[in-house]
Amino acid sequence: MNEKNDVQVIINGKQYTLCGYESSDYLQHIANHINEKYAEFKKQDAYNRLDMDMKNVLMAINLSDDYFKAQKLAEETKQQQEELEQEMFRMKHDIVKHDDEKKDLESRLKKANDKIADLEKQNIRYETELKQKSQDHAKKEQELSSKKDEQTKREQELSARQADLDKKEQELAKKEQELAVQKENLYKKNQEIDKKNRELQQRVAAMQMSRTMSMQQTGNAAEAGASKITASTGQAAAGVKPVNQAAAGRSSTGNTAEAGKTASGSMQQRQTEPLMSGIQPVKPSSDQEKPAIAAFEFEEEPVKSENMEPGQPGGKGRKNFGSKRSQSRRK
Repeated sequence: MNEKNDVQVIINGKQYTLCGYESSDYLQHIANHINEKYAEFKKQDAYNRLDMDMKNVLMAINLSDDYFKAQKLAEETKQQQEELEQEMFRMKHDIVKHDDEKKDLESRLKKANDKIADLEKQNIRYETELKQKSQDHAKKEQELSSKKDEQTKREQELSARQADLDKKEQELAKKEQELAVQKENLYKKNQEIDKKNRELQQRVAAMQMSRTMSMQQTGNAAEAGASKITASTGQAAAGVKPVNQAAAGRSSTGNTAEAGKTASGSMQQRQTEPLMSGIQPVKPSSDQEKPAIAAFEFEEEPVKSENMEPGQPGGKGRKNFGSKRSQSRRK
């Protein structure tokens, strides 16, 4: 227990002894507070006109007012202090929470930093790969450009070849037209050859017919000559007139000539048939070669002579004026 303290104080000009368990400084502080109140009151004229009792009551009222105001202020301060303590407690709780969040954030930040480091490493690797791929892409672009140049060159060469091919096709078409014209001319010449062959065959047939008739006449003349010889022998024996013998002689001579003509015609017929069998339209071996056409010219028929013997020159025949090419081909 604290001891009582006695303190000599002066209040309103008078000395008093204050006893209490409080400290002497506290008691002296109370005395100073009362003196300050008296000093405030003495400044007012109305206070100075009051008697002592009224002054003491007024002092008590003011002190009580100060007390209640101080008490109210203390309560408010206490309440504020409690609120502050609650706020402080809440702030401490928030601080703890924030510390936990801070630790969590620091952990997350550390993880994020680690992830950033990994991403940076990955980014460096990707940049290296991208650089390598860029170099490869540039190289491929150069190769592609080179290939495009080669393709353009090939296209130009192809265009030139196509132009040459078109030119050759035009020349080929022109040659085909010329060949068609040559074929048409050849066809016309073949037709002419066929026509001449038919005419030749007709003339040969006419010649054969004429020579057959000549041979028949020659045979009749021979028979007549033989009968004349027999008749002349008989006339010599029987004494026939010379006039009949002369007529028979002339008949025998005519029949002998006719027989000679018939024999000559048969020989010429045998010589003509092999020649006619070899006359055919000649087909060209290529586009550059022209057909070798055999030209035939017939001699005019000579004047018939009764004394002409078979096989003598001057008979009706033909000459072959074929070209050297056709003769070499026949060989």
